[in-house]
Amino acid sequence: MIIGKVIIIPIIEELFFRKVLITKMKIKFNALLSILISSLLFSLVHLPYIHKSYIALFGGLISGYIYHKTDKVIYSILFHIPWNFLVHYSKYYYVPFIQ
Repeated sequence: MIIGKVIIIPIIEELFFRKVLITKMKIKFNALLSILISSLLFSLVHLPYIHKSYIALFGGLISGYIYHKTDKVIYSILFHIPWNFLVHYSKYYYVPFIQ
């Protein structure tokens, strides 16, 4: 279960939200708007947990920026994996800025 949450899901999410969505949206919109829309959609996927949705929006913006600057999805994946690890383990240990 932890492998799915921390490794597999971030890979799938990054491939879809960054590689597919941002790449397709940049054809019609500028990079900033593409990153914003992708990040908003990414945060909606994390509802109904509103606190996770805010975290996902912030993480999506960072990940979108990384993808835009490098044009390589591997770097946004490498950002996302430790991000999910931290968010997952904050349930078991008190991490004030995530709780």
